[in-house]
Amino acid sequence: MEQETPHVRGRRFGRGIREGSAYAALLGALIGALAGLAGSVLVYVETEKTQHAAAADRRADIRRAAYVQLGTASDSFVTEFTDTSILVAEGNEARRSQFDDKFIPALTSLAQAEMAARLVGTDTSRALLAQAVQHRKNMQTVLAGAVNEKIDPQRFTSESIDARTKYTKAMKAFLDKVDSEVL
Repeated sequence: MEQETPHVRGRRFGRGIREGSAYAALLGALIGALAGLAGSVLVYVETEKTQHAAAADRRADIRRAAYVQLGTASDSFVTEFTDTSILVAEGNEARRSQFDDKFIPALTSLAQAEMAARLVGTDTSRALLAQAVQHRKNMQTVLAGAVNEKIDPQRFTSESIDARTKYTKAMKAFLDKVDSEVL
């Protein structure tokens, strides 16, 4: 019987250990790389979610500011429309200065606020705003025609109240709808 020399047996045995150790090291590196990749993907996904939420919050803040400006300008416009309408219906000589000094600036402020709300609004809010703008234009036409002309006070009062009512209903519908966009 031949006996193996320890040198040969150790060499074969040693090669197996080295190969096993290399596979284990390679497998460990692969697992570590996959774990690192998975961690990176999770961090990326969470960062994307956070950025989308922050962008949505910024849009809501911008809309909220535009809608507040529009609501305030609308209230001022309705007040000036009513005050000027009363002077027109009474035939008061101050109606022209009221129209020029109070109503026109309120109208200008409202038109600017409408444009800001239109630019930042959703499709639905734009459609509702367009309806309110049409009623606002009708109010403007009713009043502008009556400031310089002799009018029938009862007819004018009826037309101005009707125009104001339609506008305030349309603006309320708009503001009720946009509440959900900014909360």
